[in-house]
Amino acid sequence: MNIISLEKISEFIDDAKGKPWEYRYQLIENDSFTPWGGNMFKPSDAYIEYDCYMSHYDEIKEIQINPIESKYIGKLVANKIFDHTKDVCVVLEDLKIGYEIINYLVTIKLH
Repeated sequence: MNIISLEKISEFIDDAKGKPWEYRYQLIENDSFTPWGGNMFKPSDAYIEYDCYMSHYDEIKEIQINPIESKYIGKLVANKIFDHTKDVCVVLEDLKIGYEIINYLVTIKLH
C-alpha cells in the first residue's frame, strides 16, 4: 500500500472546500472513528481538522468521505438526495490519490 503524503491530502482539502461532503477519520491508535462532520481544513503543517476534531496526520489511519447529500426542501416535501461520488472521485483522480469505495463511502487509506 502506498502512503499518501500530507502534501497530497492538503491539496485535496483545498480542492474540497465548500463541497457538501461529510468527513470522518479512523485513528491508528484504537481503530475508532470520529463522528461525521464537514469542512475539513489543515490548521498547521502536520494536523488535519474538521468541525472540532483535530488529529496529527501520523495518527490517522484513513479518511472516509460521505458523498451523499440530503438536502432539506421543506416540511411537506421529502429531502432531496444528491450523490456526489463522481465529483469526489474526479478530485482524487486529478490529484493521483488512491481511494476505494466501500458501502457508498469513499475511503482514503493513509497508513
